[in-house]
Amino acid sequence: MHIKLTPDGEFEGCDDASNWQDFESRTLPEIVRNKIQFPDKVVVRPAPHDISFNHFMVLFFLFYFKTIFYLFIFKIK
Repeated sequence: MHIKLTPDGEFEGCDDASNWQDFESRTLPEIVRNKIQFPDKVVVRPAPHDISFNHFMVLFFLFYFKTIFYLFIFKIK
């Protein structure tokens, strides 16, 4: 299974780019930089993880009463 984890239930947000450790050293190509309306901001998304279904079920039941879950199931052909 492919899951995304976040400590507070927020799955997308905006953050100051200066909060990221490689902000000063990272450079974007000029063609990209010219199209960015707010170059000092970044979109923050949770880290993806691949786990087995068994592992997912263990996590689900361990944290069921302590955590907010958003579960999306997609059928892959």
